[in-house]
Amino acid sequence: MNYHFWTLVLICLVLSVSASGVETTVGDQPNKDTSLKLVAIPEQTSDGVSVRLLLENTGKSKVSVLKEFDPLGAFFTFKLVSNGEITFDSLRGAKISFGVDPPPAKVTLEPGEFIGISVRLKDVFHNLKKGDYQLEVTYHNQYGEGCFQGKLVSQPVNIKIGDG
Repeated sequence: MNYHFWTLVLICLVLSVSASGVETTVGDQPNKDTSLKLVAIPEQTSDGVSVRLLLENTGKSKVSVLKEFDPLGAFFTFKLVSNGEITFDSLRGAKISFGVDPPPAKVTLEPGEFIGISVRLKDVFHNLKKGDYQLEVTYHNQYGEGCFQGKLVSQPVNIKIGDG
């Protein structure tokens, strides 16, 4: 596939979703000061539906984030909604220890930069039935000196599982 085309599509999606006001929270309180956004972009793959998760610096200064996302449940929670009711809610609950040496890997994002991972939904939700859903993803982090610590919630995105 054409790399430049997909990069442009990804940038347009990030800009449009960021402009729509992704909710950012720290703890249970809205955080108006952070310039870090979580964007969820559904992708159809040969083995089902995946979601591309981007942590994007939308501010005017640098933001550091962990480069670690494993185990997935320690950093992300996934919620699927169908017909206005929560259908699946991934369990959050992994405590990790990075040890003292070396400290956890982090990356510093310049304004406009992002880091992302792709997650196969069948690895998060087992026994998904065909249908239309809304997916909401939460990033939560309490690790890494000098890194963003708190909670970011994506805007819900529509996904279709199977033929629907």
